[in-house]
Amino acid sequence: YECPNDLLGRNLDYFLEAKRSPSPLMTEWISPILGGNSDELQAMISKNSEDPFQPIYDDYLKWMGRNAANVDTKATIKHWQGKAQDLFVDLSTHWYPKLHKAARGAENDIV
Repeated sequence: YECPNDLLGRNLDYFLEAKRSPSPLMTEWISPILGGNSDELQAMISKNSEDPFQPIYDDYLKWMGRNAANVDTKATIKHWQGKAQDLFVDLSTHWYPKLHKAARGAENDIV
């Protein structure tokens, strides 16, 4: 990373924000939030609440899962997508280079 102190500062800001407000930026949910896919996020929220092999221990996330049908995933994405991009796009690019290369190729086809 070109500026690790900047990345550390962004993560500390996120940590402090997440202490005040429940965050949906879980590993499994980041991809649909970054991609703006509310249907996929809705499916993941429902799936995570029903998976006995991956129990959720966070009370707020349990509540979201039990009320998945009532969660406004479009509003959730609108609120958290910028923060997810700020924190995870660089990491995602390094973790999934083929996915990002394919996405850049698709963007070039559109332009």
